[in-house]
Amino acid sequence: MRLVIAGQNIDQALPVRVYRLSRPFAEGSDMAGIRSKVPDGCTWQNSAPMLPWRLPGGDYYKEPSAAGFLGYNRERNVQIDVTDIYKKVFADYVKTGRFYDPGMIIMRDPQVPGYFTYLNVYSFESLPCRQQVLSPQLFFE
Repeated sequence: MRLVIAGQNIDQALPVRVYRLSRPFAEGSDMAGIRSKVPDGCTWQNSAPMLPWRLPGGDYYKEPSAAGFLGYNRERNVQIDVTDIYKKVFADYVKTGRFYDPGMIIMRDPQVPGYFTYLNVYSFESLPCRQQVLSPQLFFE
């Protein structure tokens, strides 16, 4: 997975971890930079309107996961190897005959102690301030 950091706040290495979601979520119609509530999509508390997550932010499998650092050496691009996550997705497909992939969640790594500020990573759909969005991108080799 390739992530590109937006903005100027890249003076530290922010530890992140990628987990596989265990259930789907409703995408909202919000735009980046607009902090109004979006009743038609997921939030930190709900996967869909009136349907709460069991864990704040999203229900996910703790293993396998993938770790990385955003902004390491002031680098705007980061590659995070999510191979083990997708090996599990495909192993489950072989076992069940059903392809189930509700997506992934990227969050600050709870396994790394310390205080870190935030970094912005926008999706293709958000179009922040009319700038080109380059992440996240998922590559299969």
